[in-house]
Amino acid sequence: MQGRGILERTHWTFNYEFVFREDFASLMELQAGVTTFYTWYNYVRLHSALSYAYPWAKLLGTAKSRNAA
Repeated sequence: MQGRGILERTHWTFNYEFVFREDFASLMELQAGVTTFYTWYNYVRLHSALSYAYPWAKLLGTAKSRNAA
């Protein structure tokens, strides 16, 4: 069930930190905005569940430790 909780949290963040704060005039603007959100969420926003790290940094560290073994 943890996976579902992560998905729900991401969905909440997407809505309240992004969608509800913007006024999109077209579907193309929304699509461009999703790319902006994805970049912000994975590369800029610190995540408390990851000990205040960035998801990309955590993923990179995991990949490096697996390749070293």
